[in-house]
Amino acid sequence: MKPGNIFTRLLTIFGTGLILLFFSEYFFFNEGPADKMTRVVAGGKKTLLLGYIELSLFYSLFSVWLLFPIFYFKIRSFWALYLVAGFFGIATEGIVIPLIYTESLIWPALSWHVLVDVLFGWFLVRFLLTKNNPFYTVPLAVSIGLAWAFWAPWTHVGDDPLIPEPAQFTGFVLFTSLGVFVGYFILNLVRKNEFNPTGLELGFFGFLTLALWIPMLIGAWLPMIETKPVNSFLLPIYLGVSIYTLHRHGRSETRENLFAVLRTKIAWWNLLLMAFLPITAIIAYPFFYRHELFPPTGLVVLTMKTSAILLTPLAVLMLWRDIIKHTKS
Repeated sequence: MKPGNIFTRLLTIFGTGLILLFFSEYFFFNEGPADKMTRVVAGGKKTLLLGYIELSLFYSLFSVWLLFPIFYFKIRSFWALYLVAGFFGIATEGIVIPLIYTESLIWPALSWHVLVDVLFGWFLVRFLLTKNNPFYTVPLAVSIGLAWAFWAPWTHVGDDPLIPEPAQFTGFVLFTSLGVFVGYFILNLVRKNEFNPTGLELGFFGFLTLALWIPMLIGAWLPMIETKPVNSFLLPIYLGVSIYTLHRHGRSETRENLFAVLRTKIAWWNLLLMAFLPITAIIAYPFFYRHELFPPTGLVVLTMKTSAILLTPLAVLMLWRDIIKHTKS
């Protein structure tokens, strides 16, 4: 592996941010950013690219709290990645918006963001792409496209659900999927450069996070107390237990971290095969739209919430099992 530098680390952060942005906001759909993007695409406004860049920079900051812990805690195992993925979820829903304080700590911070954004979109998709096998890539891309088309017309927004016309969805898919492909391309480009952030970089991103978090916290403290006071109590417990567990586990981890697992080059033709993702979504969406086949969103949300409630403590237990084994040996 080549020694890293500030430029390659920033590229890694930005590429990761693009991937996590896609699965957090655009694949998730029917939330503010997807709604806004769909309307801007339809109207052909010049603010399209500017708004996307702004959001991608926010997600690049959020991705820091996935990437830095992977390096500092020597994250390699599934359970360690599962636990550290929650840090990204907390950052996404708790630095510039107070969702984890006023609504739910579990959904989507410790559920969708962990399972879909990090474990699937950031790790599993890239891991399968490194196999450079079209029998992996094409079914993967088609499956994501089908899931996206089926999931798109869900009604989470409530009385005014975002159910775009097929033409609107086509423009939305083409633009946003290009962004995630750029993210995969960037990470493939810098894969051989070690991601080894310095203390100065940690301090910079920590300061930037606090500069955004503290004003938001000051403005939201009353709703936090009135609506979900238990969340403000549970959050430091979750972070404290997770950080201490990952710190202890990292001291016993002898293998290279996950960046080494994703070091294999993805062939250019294999990246191109991911075009089956937007193609499938565009072709499949009109069928779901015309037949009003809406996904069972309540069941999906309940399943993900339940998985987070069960798997988070299980991850801690599994990591402590490894720590105890290492201590005894």
